[in-house]
Amino acid sequence: MGCSCSSANAVTHPEQFCRDKLATVPEDLQTQFERALRCNWSLFDWKRDCSSLHEGSMKVVGRLKAYPKVAVASVITGVGESLIRSEVDMLKNLAAQGVRTIRLSDKILEVPCYSSEVKVKAKAFLIEYFDETTAFYYSEGEPGTDGYVQEAMRKLKLVEGDEGDWVINKDTIRVLKENGLERQFMDDLSAYVAMLLAQQKRVVDFQGLLGKDGHFYVSDPLRLESLETKVNRNLLHGVFMTSANPPRENKPRRAAFVEGLGLELGLDVPDEE
Repeated sequence: MGCSCSSANAVTHPEQFCRDKLATVPEDLQTQFERALRCNWSLFDWKRDCSSLHEGSMKVVGRLKAYPKVAVASVITGVGESLIRSEVDMLKNLAAQGVRTIRLSDKILEVPCYSSEVKVKAKAFLIEYFDETTAFYYSEGEPGTDGYVQEAMRKLKLVEGDEGDWVINKDTIRVLKENGLERQFMDDLSAYVAMLLAQQKRVVDFQGLLGKDGHFYVSDPLRLESLETKVNRNLLHGVFMTSANPPRENKPRRAAFVEGLGLELGLDVPDEE
């Protein structure tokens, strides 16, 4: 959810991005957000000041060495004014509608562009960082082999047309059941379906992080897209295994969350066109 981080003036030390030493950094996330915002971001260096970097097709996320619970998100190249502001607004909008999101600061920063070939200041914002102690990562393949893949983000398949993966649905159900966290996740799924019913819009690229508390934290949403058909059980083929009208029954590999977790959604979803 959006946090009320202060927008104090940048640190004035001319040769330091950040004054704090790791040993003196407080544990709580809110204070790390506040102190990170006071850094001199004009002196930020992606490789020097981040302990890990995660590149996507358009964006890069770097975990701050000085504040390990906080990451900075920006664009790979260019200024990214529209993209960054749109994502911040989107996350705030979802949170306002009751959908659980990652915590973030809505203050837009200017940082050196990630691409060293582009000498411009890029737009950026701060988000909560989830590592393996705070989130269930998805993995496949054998560790140590070329085929091994590990991802923090989980892109779910909930609505017909979603960009997610049935394999991720199945693994998410497995993790939740093994850890007795079905109810926490179902509360978040119910909140998202309630938004679908109210808005008749879906989140394109619905993805997020599965916290060790069982909650699903939406992150990196692309945009809202109007649905061409009424929200019903048939449309929600990653939520319900079956629908009556039109008749549908998922194949076993297409895991849906209500039946997979053995819990009711707690909403009245129409079972007809």
